[in-house]
Formats: sequence, structure tokens, C-alpha cells
Amino acid sequence: MNDIVEVLKNTKKEEIKKKKSIDNGMIKLLLSIGAVFLAFFIVFGTVFSSVYFKRLYWDFVGELSNSTIYAFENEGVIVEDREDAYVIKGSKVYVFYKKLSNADFGRRQKNLPKDAESIRVDFGNGSSLRMWQAPMIENSKKILYVHYTNADGRLYKCNVEGVTLEDWRRFIQENAN
Repeated sequence: MNDIVEVLKNTKKEEIKKKKSIDNGMIKLLLSIGAVFLAFFIVFGTVFSSVYFKRLYWDFVGELSNSTIYAFENEGVIVEDREDAYVIKGSKVYVFYKKLSNADFGRRQKNLPKDAESIRVDFGNGSSLRMWQAPMIENSKKILYVHYTNADGRLYKCNVEGVTLEDWRRFIQENAN
């Protein structure tokens, strides 16, 4: 009788060991599948975000180009800075397009600086450009907030590195008609 009890105990122990190894294997499999899905979504999200932002950037550049051509062929641009208004005509209107399309674009800007000075450029076709200087952070690049509204009213918002509001003011004052 003791032999039968001993055999039953050993059989039960073996069944428990098998069940634990199956459970451990299933947990490892599920964790591996979860890690693969997580990695896929991180990579997919990063690639999708990058492609989407590049698409927005090229849309912005194309629309800014259209506005610049319109201003060149018509009355130029009207620039409002503080209390002053300036008119820039001829090939000088292309500087807005050239500087902004060649600048290093940062992330999309969601919020505007509160009570900050800005420069507004009216292209004459219903499109406009506004630029604000971002607060300087120690050892950081100079960043300009840019909001461009195309002739259809679509708003493009982003940060531009390497161009300051003071650079624009100098250009405007030197080239106004």
C-alpha cells in the first residue's frame, strides 16, 4: 500500500512540475509576443510621426512658396512690427521663403508665447506669417516660433532654429520701400 501511495505522490509531483513548466513557457511566450508588439508600435509610431511631420513641412514650404510668388507678382508684402508697418517689394520678398525653407525645423509648436512681441507678414492673397522669439534657455539654439496661415485658412505651426526676431527686424528695416 505504501508503494501505491508513493507512486501516486511521485506521479502527482511530476504532473505539477509539467504544469509549472507549461505555465512558465506560456508566460515567456506571452511576454515575448508583448515585447514584439510594443517594439513594433514604438517603431511604427516614430516612423509615422516623422513622415507626417515631413509631409506637413513640405506642405508649409509649398504654400509659403505660393504666397511668395503672389507677393512678388503683385504689391509685395506688408510687414507689421510693433507699431510700424513696412512694404517690401520685388525679389526681396523671396527672403522670407528662402530663410524659412532653409532653416532647421524643430518640433510642431502647440502654444503661443503669451504677450510676446511678434512680426506679422501679409502676403496679400489672404495668407500671413507670424513669428515670435522663443525664450532663450542657457546653451540652447536660438528658436523662433512660426505660424503661417495659407490663403485657405490652414494654419502651420512650428519652431525654426538659427533665425531670430532681431535678424528679421534688421532685414525688414534695411529692405523696406
